[in-house]
Amino acid sequence: MSEAYDLAIIGSGPGGYVAGIRAGQLGLKTVVIEREPNLGGVCLNWGCIPTKALIRNAELVHLLIDRADDFGLSVTDPSASWTKAVERSGRVVTRMNRGVAALLRKNGVAVVQGTARFADARTLEVTGPDGQATRITATSIIIGTGSRSRAFPGLEADGERVLTSRHAVRLEDVPGKFLVMGAGAVGMEFAYVYNAYGAEVTVVEMADSVLPLEDPEAGALVAKHFAKSGIDIRT
Repeated sequence: MSEAYDLAIIGSGPGGYVAGIRAGQLGLKTVVIEREPNLGGVCLNWGCIPTKALIRNAELVHLLIDRADDFGLSVTDPSASWTKAVERSGRVVTRMNRGVAALLRKNGVAVVQGTARFADARTLEVTGPDGQATRITATSIIIGTGSRSRAFPGLEADGERVLTSRHAVRLEDVPGKFLVMGAGAVGMEFAYVYNAYGAEVTVVEMADSVLPLEDPEAGALVAKHFAKSGIDIRT
């Protein structure tokens, strides 16, 4: 089988699905190709969205357990369920998956699940979950395949002791001790979340400050508050 489009987009993350929606609005016959079962890419399914949902939970835990009195709240023997926090994060992701799918449908964008490979400059061979291959030709092709965690030799992720961000947003239990390698935005988010839920958190950063890609003042402020919360930061 072969289908012709004005535009084919490989990857349905924030780059891919937004490009697809806009192309559909401009009247182009467009297809988005995604190998995962859910649309939205790493950001929606494993990164920005689930972590922000967990951060919101962690913020409430911090307020109720550590600062309730500051807000005039009287809370007796508060407890926090990590399991329910992860479940809520999953519900947020599912709702947004459906929203992305609805926006693509609304703008006439086709969605094909499968792994795309170039057959030539304007032809993609897409292998679906069932192993069947489909050819898609397009006048223009956008590659929006996103990012993945960087592996270090001898420190490969196993989902139990060595984790990637994908594992960290779906852990069944909060570990007693949690070491974060890298004090960028993602690392600091997980440090905050797991600290709020009772883990003993250490952050290691090879630069001389946390959030090294941000303004120094922002990094210093975050480091100050994290240290106050009991997070051990080593730069």
